[in-house]
Amino acid sequence: MSACVAFGDPKYCCTGAYGGPGTCKPTNYSRVFKNACPLAYSYAYDDSSSIFTCAGGGPFMRCESGTSSLFA
Repeated sequence: MSACVAFGDPKYCCTGAYGGPGTCKPTNYSRVFKNACPLAYSYAYDDSSSIFTCAGGGPFMRCESGTSSLFA
């Protein structure tokens, strides 16, 4: 579950006042994801370093490269 879905806060959803690349910034939640999967998109405007998506399942994420990391 994403932080946007879990909290419904515009800050995590990149909507409203946070609806653009200048105002939608990484959060602590997206940083945890980014640390586990550095090349994956971790928030809406994470375009500068992201080229992959990740699949989640239970407490683990699997990066497109095939590596797995614990997601806490």
